[in-house]
Amino acid sequence: LSDCLTEASERIRLDWLAVLYEVHLAEPERAHSLNERLLALDPENVRARRAVRRSLAQQEDRDEYLRFLKRSLDRESHAPLEELTILCQIAECYEVLGDERSAERFWRKTLRLSPDFLPGYQGVGRAVQRRGRWSELVTPYRKELQALDAGSPARIDVLRRLAELYDLRVDRPEIAAN
Repeated sequence: LSDCLTEASERIRLDWLAVLYEVHLAEPERAHSLNERLLALDPENVRARRAVRRSLAQQEDRDEYLRFLKRSLDRESHAPLEELTILCQIAECYEVLGDERSAERFWRKTLRLSPDFLPGYQGVGRAVQRRGRWSELVTPYRKELQALDAGSPARIDVLRRLAELYDLRVDRPEIAAN
């Protein structure tokens, strides 16, 4: 019983200290270290997990950030919205690193989780465009167009991109005119 109380009190102590260092003392490195220790004891601690994710996102070490996000995704059960958020963060990280193939793979995972997820279609579109796969770009643009409200001004930009794609890249100017 005393071991159980000791571990529980250590988790509480680490949690409290991490918040103190992060929020009140503005010492993010110390807070990160405390949150990492807390996660070693309590991997399901949502506050610590989010704090470490925020901390790693602000650092320049994208590879470490990716490893943390992937461990979070593999190890924990998530609400669908949280899983969607983690998948987006992984995809965005791959985009920053210039790994378009991996970015596209994770954007597509967001779409399997939420088929109407507009940022997912936009991410797939960016990845496909950067890889020069022009004929495949039509589908994400059309899905993006479908996801936007009929009166949305953003539709104009998507229609413009579709027209340019048909006219200049896919060599179908007759479709671009419509």
